[in-house]
Amino acid sequence: MLEEGLPERYKRHKEEAELIRGSLVAIGFHVMADEGYRAPTLSVFLYPEDMPVTDTAFRAACSSEGAVLAAFPVVLAGKGFRMGHMGNLDKHILISAIAAIERAALTCDFKIEPGAALAVMQRGLAGK
Repeated sequence: MLEEGLPERYKRHKEEAELIRGSLVAIGFHVMADEGYRAPTLSVFLYPEDMPVTDTAFRAACSSEGAVLAAFPVVLAGKGFRMGHMGNLDKHILISAIAAIERAALTCDFKIEPGAALAVMQRGLAGK
């Protein structure tokens, strides 16, 4: 953290958060917080309205693929999940996390285009 510097670290967290959000929006998830209220270290996603499985089943599928997602608190239970993205993440971790969520979505019969989320992440990481 000292080597990277706090301003650069904060900038990286914001950029990575936007890539993650864009990736998951590309496959039908919705960002819960409005622009201006989003944290650079945590994203909260709502499921698509036509979600084919339960929240528990989807998060279990994600976990088995290597991405651990947190449930919503009781009031919003089952409506979406929380995903942390802070610390010493690198492009390999980001790609792996998005790939795991995308694979879980496919195995849970979400109607998505395979590779759509990864394409957003890959383009963003390549700076294009």
